[in-house]
Amino acid sequence: MLKKKILPNGICLVGEELPHYHSVSVGVWVACGSAYENEGNNGISHFLEHLLFKGTENRDATQIVKEVEEVGGSIDGFTSREVSGYWIKIPSAHLEKAIEILADLLLHPRFSKEDFLREKEVVIEEIRGSKDSPQEFLSDAFTQNFWDSSPWGYPILGKEENIAKITLEEVKDFYRRLYFSSPFIISLAGNFSFSEAERIVSSKFQVLSWGERDDPPEVPVVRRKLVAFYRPLEQVHFVIGTPGISQKSKDKFAFLVLESLLGGGMSSRLFQKLREERGLVYEVFTFHLSTSRCGFLGIYGGTKGDKTKDTVQLVLEELRKIKKGEISEEEVERNKEFLKGGILLSLENTQSRMSRLASHQFYYGRLFSVEEVIKRIEKVTLEDVRSIAGKILDDTFLNIAFLGDEKVVKELEKEEWRL
Repeated sequence: MLKKKILPNGICLVGEELPHYHSVSVGVWVACGSAYENEGNNGISHFLEHLLFKGTENRDATQIVKEVEEVGGSIDGFTSREVSGYWIKIPSAHLEKAIEILADLLLHPRFSKEDFLREKEVVIEEIRGSKDSPQEFLSDAFTQNFWDSSPWGYPILGKEENIAKITLEEVKDFYRRLYFSSPFIISLAGNFSFSEAERIVSSKFQVLSWGERDDPPEVPVVRRKLVAFYRPLEQVHFVIGTPGISQKSKDKFAFLVLESLLGGGMSSRLFQKLREERGLVYEVFTFHLSTSRCGFLGIYGGTKGDKTKDTVQLVLEELRKIKKGEISEEEVERNKEFLKGGILLSLENTQSRMSRLASHQFYYGRLFSVEEVIKRIEKVTLEDVRSIAGKILDDTFLNIAFLGDEKVVKELEKEEWRL
């Protein structure tokens, strides 16, 4: 059963009691991410997430991890465009410990100069490492160019030069302004008592006064464009993208079916056409980014340089077929089952359940049961999928990014790619 309560201090507590589990996952979602940064401080949200794990007024970094791991638990965090999250998965008997540690992390960071300087080097190395990965580099570069350098497209890790020059006072100020701009969402799933969790959270998270949350950035105008990057690589990597949907779009589930049938698995059109039939790629897949305001659909692949033209033309040919409505009822039904199965399998993990509840509350202000989500997928029709395909597969907004050998990529830039 799903439960939700707004506590007197404004914190939103959501949870799903699962008495047959042996664990509980608890996470705190904070309305802070790269979309709320500017060009000069891009990367500060992710850096701050790192820094909070370096110690509190009561624990150093080693103690934080040790207290969780000595009872078999795990602890981690993440940063996205709109959210910074901190979570612990732990045996159910240690729920109070998990909540107390998360409260300590978020409310009592020590922000020592030594930790700050050391973590700068760690994050800079993380940024450099991401650039060494063609897939990660090109995905970030594509996103930035797709949204014309809007905050929506900023790389979450940020820029190396920003991290190098940022000051501890700037990080502290950002923490005070952004972390307390709107009440936390605290989500739990597993073997726990909601009333007991409410008592512990009320005791440990004694914040709290909240400021005013900034509005998300405006949605930038998407324009047709091609960008290219040169590296002496064996393969040419590419991303092809079009506008997608926001989290709140009424077309969300039709869009997910479309994405799935196009490149969501080994039975998808692109995988079958490019790998199984033609042997052009090792991997090709679709991915999407959906925020509270905007989104995109992307297709990633990598192939030998002299095969890239044929590969990209085949991708665009498949998109044109879908745009014209060449989708079968069988495809839609099969991919609906694929999506439903993925959701059901994710339910075996308390961390996944916890994150799902937090996401629902953050984007929609309410919780959806698994049964409700499944029903929404089941309601998707062939015409729904054709309709969303017709809306987003528009040559006016086609974006392509290439990464590979300079000579090969420059030839690809000369092509007139059309959707």
